[in-house]
Amino acid sequence: MKKADGFTMFETLTSFSLLLIIIFNIIPVLTGIRLSVNDLRMERELITRLHDEFYQQILIRESLSFTEKELQNEAFMFYELEGEWIKGCVKWRNHRNQNKEFCLHAKRE
Repeated sequence: MKKADGFTMFETLTSFSLLLIIIFNIIPVLTGIRLSVNDLRMERELITRLHDEFYQQILIRESLSFTEKELQNEAFMFYELEGEWIKGCVKWRNHRNQNKEFCLHAKRE
């Protein structure tokens, strides 16, 4: 009878340990990517909303319809008049508790 060489217990445990190490290193990376994607989605939505409302504020020749507005997820949108210029900004906090701000400037018509 031929000698049957199979996997030993040591080889099996080693391969299983390596697999667990790889999995436990990939999970935090995937979680970080998912959180970053959510941050970018929220940033894109806030900037789009600022742009849409900012365009409306530019067209209004009277006083601003509002100077500060609270949005979802602790985000604030505000407008300031600086001479004949109007400044519109949105501020928010991402999942890393970093303060983010995006501003648009335009000359009032």
